[in-house]
Amino acid sequence: MTSTRELRIKAFNNWPAETVFPVQQQYTELLARANVQAPIVHCNLGIIDDREFHILVAFLLDGLDALPHRPDWAFESFYVPLEMEMNRIKESSGNFNASRFLEYKQFLTTLEQSTIAALAEFVSLAPLQLCEFAAGRILSAKARGSSSDQQLLKRAQDALGSNLFHAFCTKYMSGSISGDGKAKADNQRKAGGLIKLLIEGRDVDLNGVTATFDGIDRVGILSTVILPSMRNDRFHGNVFPSFRSSAYKLKHYAGSQFASTTAFMLVLVSIAVRWPTCLSSGKLNDAIEQNARLFEKLFKNQIGK
Repeated sequence: MTSTRELRIKAFNNWPAETVFPVQQQYTELLARANVQAPIVHCNLGIIDDREFHILVAFLLDGLDALPHRPDWAFESFYVPLEMEMNRIKESSGNFNASRFLEYKQFLTTLEQSTIAALAEFVSLAPLQLCEFAAGRILSAKARGSSSDQQLLKRAQDALGSNLFHAFCTKYMSGSISGDGKAKADNQRKAGGLIKLLIEGRDVDLNGVTATFDGIDRVGILSTVILPSMRNDRFHGNVFPSFRSSAYKLKHYAGSQFASTTAFMLVLVSIAVRWPTCLSSGKLNDAIEQNARLFEKLFKNQIGK
């Protein structure tokens, strides 16, 4: 059997011919069995002549073109306009010292309740693998304590709340970090399980600190911690290129696609708010709900892994 390292070199030498890696083949077969052409549902937009609108749509098109095979590339394209919107919202608040993530979370509170409910229902499907990723980044950052880690820790504290954040670190830091500074798998999984419970809106009790997150808080874990952490890891080369690794499984495809779809929908939220004649709240909510059904259909066996 050809090893992944050998296959990687073969793929490089044979370029521009396409080389399909094992997990890519599994994913293609998963889509075929579900009779699904693409792992995301988009929606029709009205014609509008506005430069900022077309910038957002252009980035969304780049991301859609990366699907179905590269949800990681799609995520990068979708995250750019999401970050643009976060910065715009922060600037419009007039508070230039504020966190753009907290200002964005405040923006989410202005949405129609039906949209908040649809988003909360979707994020409840967050794969455990993605929650473990977030937990691992928080625990590793806390252990290192370097100046570059402080932004992540501040975002995590903002997302979880001060009391729960400190309880989280106290509970899962003990013996959780290996010699290379990374969170150990067993503690990372337990900590990720707690984050998943929060995203699902479940009641949690951690060392006497109780919490139940509402829809805004649940979406906020994604927009404040998970999505920017994924973007930073990829931008700074802190992770091995996903689809060229033997460690990559279908559950990682699920995580990448979930992050990709979440970023895509949050950009659509901005479009619906800023240009309601182009995208109505009803059509937006329909798209969110359809994406929830599609994601669950495709990845029901990976969500809990």
